[in-house]
Amino acid sequence: MKNISLIFLFILVSSSISFAQEKTFVYYLDKNLNSVPQKDAIIVGKGKKNKSAFKLDCYLKYDNNLIMTFHFTDSTINTMQGLFTSYHKNGTIENNGTYNNNLEEGTWVKKDSIGRMVDSIIYKNGIKYNFAEWSYHTNNQISNYEYTDTLKNTFQYISYDSLGNKTAEANFKGNEAEYKQYFKDTIKITTVHTRDMVEAQYKGYSKYLSKNLDANVPAKNGAPKGIYNVVIRFIVDKDGNIIDVAPETNLGFGMEKEVMRIVKKSPKWQPASIFGIPVKAYRRQPITFQVLEQEVQKPF
Repeated sequence: MKNISLIFLFILVSSSISFAQEKTFVYYLDKNLNSVPQKDAIIVGKGKKNKSAFKLDCYLKYDNNLIMTFHFTDSTINTMQGLFTSYHKNGTIENNGTYNNNLEEGTWVKKDSIGRMVDSIIYKNGIKYNFAEWSYHTNNQISNYEYTDTLKNTFQYISYDSLGNKTAEANFKGNEAEYKQYFKDTIKITTVHTRDMVEAQYKGYSKYLSKNLDANVPAKNGAPKGIYNVVIRFIVDKDGNIIDVAPETNLGFGMEKEVMRIVKKSPKWQPASIFGIPVKAYRRQPITFQVLEQEVQKPF
C-alpha cells in the first residue's frame, strides 16, 4: 500500500461553546488496497485518527457495504498496528485479530456468516504456531475438528456424523498415529504414517460436464427467461464410484434430471483418503442454466 493518494474532507463539528474540526481521509483502492484513480476504485476507504491509532473503514464502492476495518500507525496507511476486522455481506464478523508492525500477533478468529467458528489461529511475529479448524454438516452439527500444535509437532483429528456421534479420530505425534474408526458394534484401529487428507477428485470433470450436459433442456421444456442455479449432491465411494445422487433444488423444467443424468454417468473418480485410507466423500455439484428470451415466430 505505497504512495496512497489522500483526499481530505473537512467536517465541522459545532457546539454551543466552541467549534472543533475533525479530518476525514478518503482513499480510492483496488482489491489489493493499492491506490488507484477514483474511477478505477473497487474499495473506498474512510479514515480518522483516534486516541491510539488511525482507523480505516473500507467499503465496497458499488454498494457501500463495510467489508474491513484496519488500524494503522498513521494516515499513510503503510503500517498496520492494532485490531483488524473483516465482515460478511450480512454484516456479521468474518475474521478478526491484531496486527503488530504489519505482522499478525496473538489469537485470530474466523467465523462463517451465521456465526459458527471456522478457524482459530495463534500467531507470533506473523508465524502460525497453533491452529484449529471446524467444519459442519448441513444441519449445523460439527462434522470435523482439527487442531495442530507446531511447537509440539502434534495434530488431532475428530469426525462426527450428522447426529453428533464420533465416527473417527486420530492423535498424531509427528506423522504417526492410531486412526480409530467407530462403527455401530466395533472400533477399527489402523496405524497410519501420514497426515495427508486427499479430496475425491476427477481432473477432467468440468470438461466432462460441459461436453455432455444439454444446456438447452430448460428452454426445450418451456422455462421462462432467466438464470437457474441447480444443485445436486452425491457420494464418491471408496472405490471412486458415484452413488446416492439426489437433488437439493427443485426448479423443474427437467434441469435437476439432466444434471443427475450426467453425474450418474460420470467415469470413476479418484476416491478421497484420510491418512492414506480410502473413504467415501460427499460432494455438491452446482450448475447454472440460462434461458434467453426466444423470438416469437410471426406467421406468413
